Amino acid sequence: MKKIILILLSLLFISNIFAQFTQKKSTLNTANNNKKMSMFQKFMDKNTEKQYEIRKKMSSTMRKLRQEKSFSLYATLLFISFLYGIFHSIGPGHGKVLISSSFLAGNPEILKGLLSGVLFAFTHSLSGLTLVGILKLLSLGVSSNSENFVQIAQKISFLILILLGIYLFIKAILNKTEHHQHDNKSLFASVLSIGLVPCPGSIIIALFSLRMKMFGFGILMILSMAVGMSVIISLVGVLTIIFKNSFLKLFEGNSFTYHRIIKTINILGSLFIIGFSLLFLIF
Repeated sequence: MKKIILILLSLLFISNIFAQFTQKKSTLNTANNNKKMSMFQKFMDKNTEKQYEIRKKMSSTMRKLRQEKSFSLYATLLFISFLYGIFHSIGPGHGKVLISSSFLAGNPEILKGLLSGVLFAFTHSLSGLTLVGILKLLSLGVSSNSENFVQIAQKISFLILILLGIYLFIKAILNKTEHHQHDNKSLFASVLSIGLVPCPGSIIIALFSLRMKMFGFGILMILSMAVGMSVIISLVGVLTIIFKNSFLKLFEGNSFTYHRIIKTINILGSLFIIGFSLLFLIF
């Protein structure tokens, strides 16, 4: 019974991660399918509405701050940015899907899951900030060119991830075990590649802070948003590791089965990375 429950929980968790991808496409047709929407879709729609409300609150607070310098307003903006990071990372996106797949393909510890979530959140957020900063320094149209640069960065990131997925797939097929340090490098290389795609949320904050002539404080807001994002991303990573380790513990008594299952999970994880990267690259 315990085995069945853990298997079902694992499948449910993975299916919800996959739904993050499908939700991106389904939001285009929600107006025609409101009656048929699942609870998950309704939750994601509520989350999108909440993000919009937070952005409006952020905008009005920044306008107030321009008129009166107040410590409470500064603190409020940082807290709002933190909340925005949480709600933004709950929404559909490639990060949670690919990080979970990377953990399935490797053998990370809980601490590595936490660190990977933090690394992704800050890389993802700062990529958006860097993009806006570069466009501003080059005196290019920030709003008009940022979308093109995001698309280019996405393609590069997903191509790198496809190559990493192929490498992990070959390693799993050959039953090749790596030195712990080298395995960590592979994991963090995957996370950095995923985070290479500029974050739309940080781009929005950077653009608005530029417009309000508060770019310096906008950087602090983006860092605060990254902290909020890291909470959710790290949680997803840790849950993936816990589910994987709990599932494997059921078979520790049988060495042959245990190693076969590890190999199967590692192969599936690498295939998830390749498959999802291809899907995000194409669509």
